[in-house]
Amino acid sequence: MPTVTPPTGGISLWMLGVLCLLFFILIRIAYSKKYGILKRWQYLTVGTLRGLVFILILVIIIDFKFNRSLNVTKSPVLRVFLDNSVSTVYHQSISKESLMEGYTDLVQGLQKFSDNFQENLIIESYSFGSQIQQLDIEKLVVDFTEPVTDISEIYKKSTEVQHDHFLSGIIIVTDGQITKGEDPVELSESVNVPTYSIGIGQATPMVDINIESIQAPTVGIRRDDVIADVMISSVGSFNERVNVSLSKDGKLISSRMMTLVGQGSLKHVKFQFKLEELGKNHYTVQVTSVRDEINISNNRSSFDIVILKDQFKVALITGAINPNTSFIKRVLKRENHFLIDHFVYYPNGWSPTIAEFWRNKYDLIILDNMPTTNLPNRWVKDLERKLKNFPSSLAYIPGQNIDKKKAISYFQTLGIQTLGGIGNLSGEYPIGFTNKGQTHPVLGGNLLVGSKVRSVTSFPPIPLKFPVEPRIESLETLVILESVNPSPLFMIGEVSRNKRGAPTRTAIFTSDKLWELHLKVLDTDLSGFAEKWWQRTFNWLVKSGGDEELYFRVNKSTFQQGEPIKITGQIVEFTPGDMEQDIKVTVNVEKDGDTAGIYPLAFSADKNHWEGSFYASKPGAYNYNISVYVNDILKSQQEGSFRVDESQIELDKVYLNKKMLMDLANNSDGIYLDWDERDKLFEHLKIKKRNITISQVIQLSHWQPLMVFFIFLLTTEWIIRRVIGLQ
Repeated sequence: MPTVTPPTGGISLWMLGVLCLLFFILIRIAYSKKYGILKRWQYLTVGTLRGLVFILILVIIIDFKFNRSLNVTKSPVLRVFLDNSVSTVYHQSISKESLMEGYTDLVQGLQKFSDNFQENLIIESYSFGSQIQQLDIEKLVVDFTEPVTDISEIYKKSTEVQHDHFLSGIIIVTDGQITKGEDPVELSESVNVPTYSIGIGQATPMVDINIESIQAPTVGIRRDDVIADVMISSVGSFNERVNVSLSKDGKLISSRMMTLVGQGSLKHVKFQFKLEELGKNHYTVQVTSVRDEINISNNRSSFDIVILKDQFKVALITGAINPNTSFIKRVLKRENHFLIDHFVYYPNGWSPTIAEFWRNKYDLIILDNMPTTNLPNRWVKDLERKLKNFPSSLAYIPGQNIDKKKAISYFQTLGIQTLGGIGNLSGEYPIGFTNKGQTHPVLGGNLLVGSKVRSVTSFPPIPLKFPVEPRIESLETLVILESVNPSPLFMIGEVSRNKRGAPTRTAIFTSDKLWELHLKVLDTDLSGFAEKWWQRTFNWLVKSGGDEELYFRVNKSTFQQGEPIKITGQIVEFTPGDMEQDIKVTVNVEKDGDTAGIYPLAFSADKNHWEGSFYASKPGAYNYNISVYVNDILKSQQEGSFRVDESQIELDKVYLNKKMLMDLANNSDGIYLDWDERDKLFEHLKIKKRNITISQVIQLSHWQPLMVFFIFLLTTEWIIRRVIGLQ
C-alpha cells in the first residue's frame, strides 16, 4: 500500500489547506471586480484553473514523497548437470545404455516433481564436460564424447538466472573425475545453494599404468653418459611385476624389472646410457601391460636427444704468417674439441707437407692470408675437388699478403662476387651490425646485448681488403663497414659445392685487420668480444652447436585432448652467468595459421633447463615457435610441431571420486547419493519459497506526469483568458 512521507521544511498538510483557502479568497476578491463584465461560468473557470496552478506550485515546492511497496514471488530453478565425458561409460558397473536410461528417468522424475510443486518450480537440464550445453528435457540426448571433465564451470555459471527466477539447488551426476579447471569444492562455497551430488561407478579405480614424465637432456655430446629419469604412475587394485625398457630406433638399450602396486602410487626408474650416434636420436620407453588394464596407449612414450660431436678436425691453411694467424690459433685452442693441423706456406714450400692436408678429411678448413703471390694457380682447383669429395665447412680470412687477382678465383667456391658500383675503398670505416646479425646464433643472444655493443662507434674502424657481396641467397651479411656505400664485412651461411651433396657452412671476413678488433679494445667494455665472436663462428661452422642454438622439444609428438603438453630445452649459447640478464623465453602455438596460445617458459636452476606446459585443446595439427628475448630484443627462434587427437585421456582415471562429491554436498547443505540410490533424491530436495519486497519512492517534484499536467493547466488558462479578453 502506498504511504505519503511528510513534506520537508516543517510544512504540514493542514498548513497547506490554509494556504489554499487564503488563495481562493484572494481569487474571489480579485475577480469580484470583474463580475459584472464576466459571465459567471467564465469567472469560475479562470479562477479554478488559477487555483489548481497555485496548488501544484505549492506541491512542487513542498516536495511530497510517496513510498510504494510491492511483494513479488520469484520462481525457484533447479538445475541438473549430467556428465557427458568419456570416462562415465567405462565403469565396469554401468553401461552406456543403462546410464542414458538413468539420465532420462532422473530428468523426467524431476519434471513430475516440478508439476506437483506449488511454487512453479522450473527444471533446467545441462550436459557438461569441456563445456556446458543446455539439453532439451523433452528429448534428452547425451553422447558421452567430451574429452575432459570441468566441474568448476558449473559453479562459475550458476549465478546466471533470469531476474524473476532464483537458483534453488544444483544436481550433479558424475563420477567426479576432474581433468580440467579449478577445484569445484572451493567454488561451491561462494554459490550458497545446496548441491545434490549423485556418484557414478565404483570407488575402486580401474587398473591402468601411465608414463607420467621422462626427464632427459635435450642435447648432449657424443660419448657422454646421460640419465633418463622415468616416472610411472599406477592406479587400480593390483600388485604385479612389470618390465620397463629403453630402446633407440627399435634396438633395446636397457630394461628394468619393478613391482607396481596401483592405488595412485608413483615410481621412478633411471636409465643411464652413452650417447653415440651424431644428430637427432629417437628413444622410446615402454612398460609392459598388466591384466585388466583399460588403456595401454599410455604405457609408451618417446623423446629425442640431439647428439653433438666431441672432436672436430680443423685445417688452418696459412699463405703467410700474419697478425691474424696468432689470433685465429688463440681462438681455436680455447676449444678442447678442436684438433688443429696448421699448414704454413714458406718460400721453400709447405710446412708440414701439404700432402697431409689432401689425404685427410676435415670438419673445418680455414683459409688464412690466402692466396699469396707464390701460391700455384691450380691450388684453388685442387681445393674445389677436395671439398666436393670430402665436404667440410670453410672460413676465409684475408691477410696483408694476399694476391687480389688470384683471390677472385676463390669467389666461386666461397659463394661471393665483386660488389658492383664500388671502386677501391681506402681508409678505415666503423663497424655496423645488420638486423639479421643481431638475431643470428653467432652474434645474437648474450653477445650483442647492450646499446654500446650495437653502436657503430663502439669498435675501432678498420679497412676493407676487397669489396664483395653474397652471390647466393643462403649467404647472409651479418656485419658491414659503414661508408657512403656500406660494404659487407662478415658473411655467413650455407654454400652448395656439389649438386649431389648437401650445402656446407661458410664464413667470410673481408678485412685483413681482424686482429685489431681484439687488440684495440682490450682495456674497454668490449674486451674479449672478438674472441667470442670467432669462437662462436668456428663452433657454428663445425655444427658443434648443432644446426640450431636452441634445443627444445615437446614431451611427445602426439597428444590427446586435455593432456598436458610439456616443453623443455636448453639454450647452448647462454652460460649460467648470462641468466642474470633479462632473458625471456615464450612458445607461440598455432593451428591453421591462427594463434592458439602464447605460453612463457621458466628456467629451472635445479634441472639446468627451460620448461613450461599447457593443455592440448582441439584436435588437429599444431605448429609451435620458441622465441628467446634478451632485454626485450628477439635473439633466437626454433620451430616444431605436434598433433592432438580426439582422445580418451580420462580413461587414465576411471573410478568414482566419492570424497570430492561428498564434500560438494556437505559444504552446501546438500546430500550425496550413489547411482543406485538416485530415486531417493526427491525425498531430500529442499525447495524454499523466496518472496521479495520491491520499494519505490515517488518524488512529486520530479514526477514527469505532474510536470506535464502543470504545463497543461498554464496553457489552458492562458488560452481561455485570451478568448474572454483578459490580460
